[in-house]
Amino acid sequence: MSGCQFDKEAGTEPSIDDANAPHSPSPENNITGVSTVVALKWQAEAAVRYDLYFGESYPPNIIYADSLSEPSYLLTNLKPSTTYYWQVIAYFNDGSKIAGPIWSFTTTAAGQNTAAGYVLKLYKIETAEPSDVRILLQALDLAGKGVTDLQPSDFEVFEDGEPLSPSESQLSVIKKEGINYKLRTVLLLDNSTSLKDNIDEVRRAASEFISNKYAEQEIAILQFSEQTEKLANYTSDTDSLLRSIQRYQTGYSSTDLYGAVIEGASLLKDVFTADSVIQSFMILFTDGRDTQGSHSLSEAVNSVYNKIVFAVGLGQEIQPAVLNSIGTAGYYPISRVSELNSKFEQIKSEVDKFANSFYLISYKSPKRGDKIHTLMVRIKNNSYNGDGSFVLGTFNSRGFYSK
Repeated sequence: MSGCQFDKEAGTEPSIDDANAPHSPSPENNITGVSTVVALKWQAEAAVRYDLYFGESYPPNIIYADSLSEPSYLLTNLKPSTTYYWQVIAYFNDGSKIAGPIWSFTTTAAGQNTAAGYVLKLYKIETAEPSDVRILLQALDLAGKGVTDLQPSDFEVFEDGEPLSPSESQLSVIKKEGINYKLRTVLLLDNSTSLKDNIDEVRRAASEFISNKYAEQEIAILQFSEQTEKLANYTSDTDSLLRSIQRYQTGYSSTDLYGAVIEGASLLKDVFTADSVIQSFMILFTDGRDTQGSHSLSEAVNSVYNKIVFAVGLGQEIQPAVLNSIGTAGYYPISRVSELNSKFEQIKSEVDKFANSFYLISYKSPKRGDKIHTLMVRIKNNSYNGDGSFVLGTFNSRGFYSK
């Protein structure tokens, strides 16, 4: 970043000589007490797209989102009492790019972000003849947990700033049961020699998790110590998975924890369309730390950004800060392996809320002609009116007709 000077200890914002560099950050640089749900915003005149670097390390070396068309990005489920660093790279029509300053903010303490309300995340807007508009979104509470009980009457839809009549537009809201929804799960299980006395109990807990899975849920099983071994590819066949988990056996003393996380994360692929949703998450279980040194923590954390990972750590040898960084959806410490089954059940409950928090809104638009229209969706009487309290997008009514 030529022309940039930054004194991290002093906490001052760097100066960048180029007037076109990203500037005017929101939240303000170095601010504290930021909600765990926040929209990052900035300005960069004449820029056509942006890359966002974001993370807990300085400088932020993880591309959290790339090729953004708007100077904003909504973040949910951030960790409390955590300092985050972020940087925006602006790209221009002539092929040039300019890196902005590195900004930071610190989230509010745990338990202080308890206000009621809803956050909406937009995944897809699609149109179809004769005049159908479909919006796939997700509803979360302010702690980033899925909201599952919203009804069609709870939503308001606006076209070009005007409210739609639910009856005239034939507005409907479909939950997960009406969407072609597939849940994929990676079980990533430590099998290093330190677990030799607990292998059978871990296998039993994993077997019970498999036996209680949803019918549409596909599971892949990996075990790791010196190397990562795939015991089962994604399948929904319960009997096949139960046979595969019997191959979970004691491995070696060397533990490539970070390499295993990277390999497991590579299997997490999500697809969001109005016709199909594939949602994936990973459960990591370990009783220790990375002893091999083949990969770095930053590589492991980089691999799980924007992905759903639950980390379960057993005993005194674990590093809570490490597992907290890897466990993007939560870190669950246990003191005895007998607690593993209850933690799997707790995670299953969280996943169930997340999976059932998707809503497909469908209606017939009165718009006609080759024109771009704005679309906004919000929840009636939402007590939260901050970042993410509504979703905003556009659609083209080209080809729309009455039938």
